[in-house]
Amino acid sequence: MRTVRLEAAIRRITDLARFAALLATIALPPITAPLPAQARCGTVVVPVGLGQGGGSDITSLNPLLILSAYNAGAWNLLFRPLVTLDAQLRVDLARSMASRIERDPSGLAWTITLRETDWSDGVPVTADDVVYCFELIRRLGQTYNSYGAGGLPDAFDAVVATDAHTLRITLTEPLSPALFTTVALPLLHALPRHAWKTDSIDALWARQSDPHFYDVVDGAWRLERWTLGRELVLVPNDRYAGPDRPQIDRFVMSFLDNDQMLAAYRSGAVDAINMPYLLYDAVRHLPDTRIERGGKPYAYSYIGLNFANPSTAFFRDPRVRQAIADAIDQREIIDLIFHGNATPAYGPVPSEPDTFLSPEAKSGRLPVGYDPTHARALLDAAGWHPGPDGIRVKDGARLSFTTLLSAGGGVGAPQLEIIEQNLRAVGIELHIRQVQFNQLLATINGPSTGWEAYNLIWNLTGFPDGAETYSSTGFNNLGHYHDAEMDRLTAAERTDPTLDSLFAFQDRAVEQQPIIVLPHYGYAILARSGVTGWSHYVTPLGGLHPEALRITDPRRCTANAPDRPL
Repeated sequence: MRTVRLEAAIRRITDLARFAALLATIALPPITAPLPAQARCGTVVVPVGLGQGGGSDITSLNPLLILSAYNAGAWNLLFRPLVTLDAQLRVDLARSMASRIERDPSGLAWTITLRETDWSDGVPVTADDVVYCFELIRRLGQTYNSYGAGGLPDAFDAVVATDAHTLRITLTEPLSPALFTTVALPLLHALPRHAWKTDSIDALWARQSDPHFYDVVDGAWRLERWTLGRELVLVPNDRYAGPDRPQIDRFVMSFLDNDQMLAAYRSGAVDAINMPYLLYDAVRHLPDTRIERGGKPYAYSYIGLNFANPSTAFFRDPRVRQAIADAIDQREIIDLIFHGNATPAYGPVPSEPDTFLSPEAKSGRLPVGYDPTHARALLDAAGWHPGPDGIRVKDGARLSFTTLLSAGGGVGAPQLEIIEQNLRAVGIELHIRQVQFNQLLATINGPSTGWEAYNLIWNLTGFPDGAETYSSTGFNNLGHYHDAEMDRLTAAERTDPTLDSLFAFQDRAVEQQPIIVLPHYGYAILARSGVTGWSHYVTPLGGLHPEALRITDPRRCTANAPDRPL
């Protein structure tokens, strides 16, 4: 199961002709402004999770087996995707391995032209290396980490190399162009068939944490050292011929827990950490430090609801779910927890960027929003009435549930504490139970009677069709939500050449509230003054961009400079 895939949108495209024009755009504005020419120098050290979430380890670098946004962020530095998206989720051909994308009039075939480039060992990258990637995906089947996303692999009839730099992809059905180009193509990579020398899935699993398995890469960086449980060290791949080449000599990802971050920053062990919002006033004036705010990740934080647990059968009533959404004062959360670096959110498509946001959502005409009076009226109409202590009761049962939360600091607990107060004000009782992250995942993937609700973040990958969470068969539909109309809409999105089905899906999701979406917040980075480029370090889709980092402190660019921050 993908759990956290911290990743932003294509400008609103309402018909196939406009989308074809978008694909024809070869050169798009760069993510970062060009840097003045200078010698590459210095080492930058960051904790894993910078700009993405809490601290963690890198446990795998195989792009087909990744189950973590942190692992994915690392392997994308080593292996280039077939297609790269820009900050608006447009196809960015200037930064893609593909130089041209053509759709057959039938919609059943696509032709992809690749740039001429080499692997780090000097062997040319070819279209057959992408075919190799698809062959492995097909062999993995449902164990592929992104199974079903963008139609992979079942909607693909064949992926064929027609020559060294041309791919022909045929489909079993005409997929939505937006879905195909912003989800399927970014999931395909060239993988070094000549170096991996295996078609064995068992070998892939066995060697996914073997540093030597990744000696041959085509990304901007190559692996210098990987010490499990400690750090990942990358150096520039001198054979990389793409844009945005590294400006530093070494990039180190340190494996730290949340409670180690601030001490590591203060001691000089790392160059930057996520801004600890709860300590905002205490840390913003640290010496040689500045705060940089990046964009918001294309993701949503949410409370998942269990429709199958008899103890929370009240979640099946949309009036109760709407009342929960109406009771939450998202502005209070934004002001007190995120210091203004967030926006209210009520549906499955983030508002920034608004590329895929429906006209209704853009207009602000939403059926839910902070309104405690309306929340109380909904609960009254649903037959829930205040008991002696103010908590509502129906047929002898209390309107009460427990939400699981990953332990380890961060904004989750204080955010839920505000929500607890908001819900109590309308007669709903919320209990918060903190557990270790892996325990939380095991619990919500276990028996439906073992949990009632949970709080997690879900990262989106390009086209936000929502099928994985909102359809009856979605692999992230852990609460067993079922709605026939939602199933129809999420199925229609797959082949609709326009965005009409996507808009209808998200409008129904906002109305029905099968999950409770919380404020869309951005990360701020606490960074040393001697390194620039942090605001471009993380892309909205959760990708890492250390090529934007540049050392400006001359002490770190001398022959005798240390290989760690000063």
